[in-house]
Amino acid sequence: MAYSDYGAYIWKNGENITDECADISCKIIDGKFILKNWYDNLVNEVNNKTNEKENVKAISGHAVINLEKFCISFYKTYNPILHYPNGEYKEIDIRKKFDYNMRKEQLYIRGYKLGYQTGFYFYEIDYKKDKYCVIIGNAIGKGWDSTPASKYVLKHLVLFEREDGSIIYRIETKRDVDVDIIFNKLDRLEDIKSEKYWMNRYRMNLFKDLFRLKFKNLIWDFNQILEHKEKIKWLK
Repeated sequence: MAYSDYGAYIWKNGENITDECADISCKIIDGKFILKNWYDNLVNEVNNKTNEKENVKAISGHAVINLEKFCISFYKTYNPILHYPNGEYKEIDIRKKFDYNMRKEQLYIRGYKLGYQTGFYFYEIDYKKDKYCVIIGNAIGKGWDSTPASKYVLKHLVLFEREDGSIIYRIETKRDVDVDIIFNKLDRLEDIKSEKYWMNRYRMNLFKDLFRLKFKNLIWDFNQILEHKEKIKWLK
């Protein structure tokens, strides 16, 4: 599925598993989580039960990670949701608390925003011996691979070993520049790209209206060009 302008990237132990876990749905069938593209495949293709479609719970998001005993779904910049096989679920309030250590589930999750006024979020999940990372947000992730933020993340995300021997995911920056500064810039670059697109569209409209002698539209077209040009100036 796709949710407007949002997307996500997912890694497991340093391997990019986005194609397996991004923009996909999960259903609980007989106490098990089944990941599939449920928009192209009916539920009865999984278990050959014609009446199963009405009796199963759907779990979906920009990222859905199946950890067998439970799964975690991520939707836009909302808090992640922990789902259990019995259909129960629990919201993990990252906005309220930086990290959570759930001993019963053998799960640790932490999350924070990338940038000061951006729509990007970074999550790191430890489950048993596996380390997952989810980066989610506006115009980043699967389907948005050509945006500045997506390109930067794919190039610079690494597994990093601390001095104490622990392993974490880290976005490497030159000379240890604050990652928030970088993502603010990346976010603005995408905004500039969008403003340039609309400015060029109104330029085309201006010439078309001029050719068609639609003089009433010329003032509107011209003002729109100036407006987008001004926005670009302050976004740089």
